[in-house]
Amino acid sequence: MSYVDIIKKSFQLLIFNHDALVRIVGTKQAVLYGWITLLISGIFAGIREDASSMLVLANLSFLIPTDVQYLFLRSRLFMILLLAFLFLIIVGVTFFLYHFLAKFVFGGKATWEHYFRAFSNSYVFYWFIILPFIDPVIIAFVLALVNIFIIYKLYQLSLWKAVAVAVVIPLVIIIALQALILGSLGLFNPGLFVS
Repeated sequence: MSYVDIIKKSFQLLIFNHDALVRIVGTKQAVLYGWITLLISGIFAGIREDASSMLVLANLSFLIPTDVQYLFLRSRLFMILLLAFLFLIIVGVTFFLYHFLAKFVFGGKATWEHYFRAFSNSYVFYWFIILPFIDPVIIAFVLALVNIFIIYKLYQLSLWKAVAVAVVIPLVIIIALQALILGSLGLFNPGLFVS
Protein backbone atom coordinates (compact mmCIF):
# COMPACT_ATOMS: atom_id res chain seq x y z
CA MET A 1 0.00 0.00 0.00
CA SER A 2 1.18 3.52 -0.76
CA TYR A 3 1.25 6.32 1.78
CA VAL A 4 -1.88 7.85 0.24
CA ASP A 5 -3.71 4.52 0.66
CA ILE A 6 -2.59 4.33 4.29
CA ILE A 7 -3.91 7.87 4.87
CA LYS A 8 -7.27 6.90 3.37
CA LYS A 9 -7.43 3.78 5.54
CA SER A 10 -6.40 5.82 8.57
CA PHE A 11 -9.34 8.15 8.11
CA GLN A 12 -11.53 5.05 8.04
CA LEU A 13 -10.19 4.21 11.52
CA LEU A 14 -11.98 7.35 12.69
CA ILE A 15 -15.27 5.59 11.99
CA PHE A 16 -14.01 2.40 13.67
CA ASN A 17 -13.63 0.39 10.45
CA HIS A 18 -12.20 -3.02 11.38
CA ASP A 19 -11.17 -3.84 7.79
CA ALA A 20 -9.10 -0.65 7.60
CA LEU A 21 -7.40 -1.63 10.86
CA VAL A 22 -6.54 -5.07 9.49
CA ARG A 23 -5.16 -3.58 6.25
CA ILE A 24 -2.98 -1.06 8.07
CA VAL A 25 -1.64 -3.61 10.56
CA GLY A 26 -0.86 -6.00 7.69
CA THR A 27 1.20 -3.44 5.77
CA LYS A 28 4.94 -3.61 6.49
CA GLN A 29 5.56 -0.05 5.29
CA ALA A 30 3.01 1.25 7.80
CA VAL A 31 5.77 1.67 10.40
CA LEU A 32 7.66 4.11 8.17
CA TYR A 33 4.40 5.80 7.17
CA GLY A 34 3.48 6.07 10.84
CA TRP A 35 6.71 7.91 11.62
CA ILE A 36 6.09 10.24 8.68
CA THR A 37 2.53 10.87 9.90
CA LEU A 38 3.77 11.61 13.43
CA LEU A 39 6.48 13.92 12.11
CA ILE A 40 3.94 15.88 10.06
CA SER A 41 1.65 16.00 13.11
CA GLY A 42 4.49 17.36 15.24
CA ILE A 43 5.34 20.00 12.63
CA PHE A 44 1.69 21.05 12.46
CA ALA A 45 1.52 21.24 16.26
CA GLY A 46 4.68 23.37 16.22
CA ILE A 47 3.21 25.67 13.57
CA ARG A 48 0.05 26.10 15.61
CA GLU A 49 2.07 26.84 18.75
CA ASP A 50 4.24 29.25 16.77
CA ALA A 51 1.18 31.02 15.37
CA SER A 52 -0.24 31.54 18.85
CA SER A 53 3.08 32.91 20.14
CA MET A 54 3.30 35.19 17.10
CA LEU A 55 -0.11 36.58 17.97
CA VAL A 56 1.16 37.51 21.42
CA LEU A 57 4.31 39.06 19.96
CA ALA A 58 2.34 41.02 17.38
CA ASN A 59 0.42 42.68 20.20
CA LEU A 60 3.63 43.48 22.07
CA SER A 61 5.81 44.38 19.06
CA PHE A 62 6.09 48.01 20.12
CA LEU A 63 7.91 46.86 23.28
CA ILE A 64 10.40 44.54 21.56
CA PRO A 65 13.48 45.95 19.78
CA THR A 66 13.71 45.26 16.04
CA ASP A 67 16.89 43.17 16.28
CA VAL A 68 15.25 40.89 18.85
CA GLN A 69 12.23 40.51 16.56
CA TYR A 70 14.59 39.52 13.73
CA LEU A 71 16.34 36.91 15.89
CA PHE A 72 12.98 35.54 16.95
CA LEU A 73 11.81 35.21 13.36
CA ARG A 74 15.02 33.38 12.42
CA SER A 75 14.59 30.97 15.30
CA ARG A 76 10.94 30.19 14.48
CA LEU A 77 11.80 27.36 12.11
CA PHE A 78 14.18 25.91 14.69
CA MET A 79 11.48 26.06 17.35
CA ILE A 80 8.92 24.40 15.09
CA LEU A 81 11.36 21.56 14.36
CA LEU A 82 12.27 21.31 18.05
CA LEU A 83 8.59 21.04 18.97
CA ALA A 84 8.13 18.38 16.28
CA PHE A 85 11.05 16.41 17.73
CA LEU A 86 9.67 16.72 21.27
CA PHE A 87 6.26 15.67 19.94
CA LEU A 88 7.83 12.49 18.49
CA ILE A 89 9.51 11.67 21.81
CA ILE A 90 6.37 12.25 23.89
CA VAL A 91 4.16 10.28 21.51
CA GLY A 92 6.71 7.45 21.35
CA VAL A 93 6.80 7.19 25.13
CA THR A 94 3.01 7.20 25.39
CA PHE A 95 2.75 4.54 22.67
CA PHE A 96 5.12 2.37 24.68
CA LEU A 97 3.05 3.00 27.83
CA TYR A 98 -0.17 1.97 26.06
CA HIS A 99 1.47 -1.16 24.66
CA PHE A 100 3.02 -2.09 28.00
CA LEU A 101 -0.31 -1.76 29.80
CA ALA A 102 -2.28 -3.66 27.15
CA LYS A 103 0.25 -6.44 26.62
CA PHE A 104 1.91 -7.04 29.96
CA VAL A 105 -0.58 -5.75 32.53
CA PHE A 106 -3.81 -6.90 30.87
CA GLY A 107 -2.43 -9.81 28.79
CA GLY A 108 -3.21 -8.52 25.30
CA LYS A 109 -2.28 -10.43 22.15
CA ALA A 110 -0.79 -7.82 19.76
CA THR A 111 2.82 -6.76 19.25
CA TRP A 112 4.18 -3.27 19.64
CA GLU A 113 4.77 -3.03 15.89
CA HIS A 114 1.14 -3.84 15.10
CA TYR A 115 -0.04 -1.27 17.60
CA PHE A 116 2.37 1.34 16.27
CA ARG A 117 1.29 0.74 12.68
CA ALA A 118 -2.34 1.34 13.56
CA PHE A 119 -2.24 4.15 16.09
CA SER A 120 0.59 6.21 14.58
CA ASN A 121 -1.18 6.32 11.24
CA SER A 122 -4.44 7.33 12.92
CA TYR A 123 -2.66 10.57 13.83
CA VAL A 124 -3.67 11.90 10.40
CA PHE A 125 -6.60 13.34 12.31
CA TYR A 126 -4.08 15.35 14.33
CA TRP A 127 -3.21 17.20 11.13
CA PHE A 128 -6.38 19.22 11.67
CA ILE A 129 -4.65 20.97 14.58
CA ILE A 130 -3.26 23.41 12.04
CA LEU A 131 -6.76 24.84 11.66
CA PRO A 132 -7.23 27.54 14.30
CA PHE A 133 -10.94 26.86 14.80
CA ILE A 134 -10.39 23.19 15.76
CA ASP A 135 -9.88 22.76 19.49
CA PRO A 136 -7.01 20.42 20.44
CA VAL A 137 -9.28 18.89 23.11
CA ILE A 138 -11.60 17.62 20.36
CA ILE A 139 -8.65 16.08 18.54
CA ALA A 140 -7.43 14.43 21.75
CA PHE A 141 -10.92 13.09 22.46
CA VAL A 142 -11.26 11.58 18.96
CA LEU A 143 -7.78 10.05 19.14
CA ALA A 144 -8.62 8.57 22.55
CA LEU A 145 -11.71 6.92 21.05
CA VAL A 146 -9.66 5.58 18.14
CA ASN A 147 -7.04 4.33 20.60
CA ILE A 148 -9.71 2.48 22.58
CA PHE A 149 -10.94 0.87 19.33
CA ILE A 150 -7.41 -0.15 18.29
CA ILE A 151 -6.54 -1.59 21.69
CA TYR A 152 -9.89 -3.37 21.89
CA LYS A 153 -9.50 -4.99 18.46
CA LEU A 154 -5.74 -5.58 18.29
CA TYR A 155 -5.03 -6.76 21.80
CA GLN A 156 -8.36 -8.61 22.02
CA LEU A 157 -9.17 -7.10 25.40
CA SER A 158 -12.60 -6.42 26.80
CA LEU A 159 -13.95 -2.96 26.13
CA TRP A 160 -13.51 -1.95 29.78
CA LYS A 161 -9.88 -3.04 29.80
CA ALA A 162 -9.30 -1.10 26.58
CA VAL A 163 -10.82 2.01 28.18
CA ALA A 164 -8.64 1.48 31.26
CA VAL A 165 -5.50 1.19 29.10
CA ALA A 166 -6.29 4.09 26.77
CA VAL A 167 -7.81 6.61 29.17
CA VAL A 168 -8.10 5.78 32.87
CA ILE A 169 -4.60 4.61 33.77
CA PRO A 170 -2.76 7.30 31.74
CA LEU A 171 -5.04 9.93 33.28
CA VAL A 172 -4.23 8.66 36.78
CA ILE A 173 -0.51 8.73 35.94
CA ILE A 174 -0.75 12.32 34.64
CA ILE A 175 -2.64 13.48 37.73
CA ALA A 176 -0.15 11.71 40.00
CA LEU A 177 2.79 13.33 38.20
CA GLN A 178 1.18 16.75 38.44
CA ALA A 179 0.54 16.25 42.15
CA LEU A 180 4.15 15.13 42.60
CA ILE A 181 5.48 18.16 40.74
CA LEU A 182 3.22 20.62 42.57
CA GLY A 183 3.97 18.91 45.86
CA SER A 184 7.71 19.15 45.29
CA LEU A 185 7.36 22.82 44.35
CA GLY A 186 5.50 23.42 47.59
CA LEU A 187 8.08 21.43 49.55
CA PHE A 188 11.02 23.49 48.27
CA ASN A 189 9.15 26.82 48.36
CA PRO A 190 6.45 26.69 51.05
CA GLY A 191 5.22 30.24 50.41
CA LEU A 192 4.64 29.62 46.68
CA PHE A 193 0.97 28.64 46.95
CA VAL A 194 0.02 30.92 49.84
CA SER A 195 -1.50 34.26 48.92
